[in-house]
Amino acid sequence: MEIAARDAAVAATIDAQIDALHALLDTRRAELHEQLRTIVADEVRRINELGVAERVAYTVLMTTIPLARQLADGQTATHTTVCLEKAVCERLDELVRAVPTDPVSLPEQVTFELAAPDLEQAIRHAGRFVRQPRRC
Repeated sequence: MEIAARDAAVAATIDAQIDALHALLDTRRAELHEQLRTIVADEVRRINELGVAERVAYTVLMTTIPLARQLADGQTATHTTVCLEKAVCERLDELVRAVPTDPVSLPEQVTFELAAPDLEQAIRHAGRFVRQPRRC
């Protein structure tokens, strides 16, 4: 009976310690997943912002080209051309501001690395039994 009682106590200790390790690992896993979600959200936001800027630039450009052609072809009366000059310049300024100054880059490469190369081995070999001599 004494051996069975000690066996149960040691088994309970093992379970408690391993459960504590699992809890720590689960907590760290949740933290890493949250960091990953943040990285992904930042990349999506950045690319969406660049996409919006490019769409604005394209829209301004496409609406300015026909107007510029009409002005160049003399299809617009002189007094109208003078009135439109300011609006055209403002639209061209908007186009310049909307175009990204830096080329659109691919998202950064994100990799996951364990903090210590021997961490997996340390977890696999964590814990050991120590036999103590019996007291008389």
